[in-house]
Amino acid sequence: MIIKPKARRFEEFYNSLFESVEKGSLIVRVPDFKGIFEIDFRSHILQRILKTKHYEPELVELVKKHIDPQKDVLDI
Repeated sequence: MIIKPKARRFEEFYNSLFESVEKGSLIVRVPDFKGIFEIDFRSHILQRILKTKHYEPELVELVKKHIDPQKDVLDI
């Protein structure tokens, strides 16, 4: 029996979990940014956050270094 890589198993689980969902978003806590965010369920970003509990560590460090926490930021 061949065991699939962990990442592939998670992707299959994630897809099966949401296969009947037509639209919507989840509100998730992202401790790296000390905030909560509404993210579409189809987003690869949501999938990454649910899997790793983090959002792009390199970007988080840049934001913490260069962005004023009292202002809004858009990551498009």
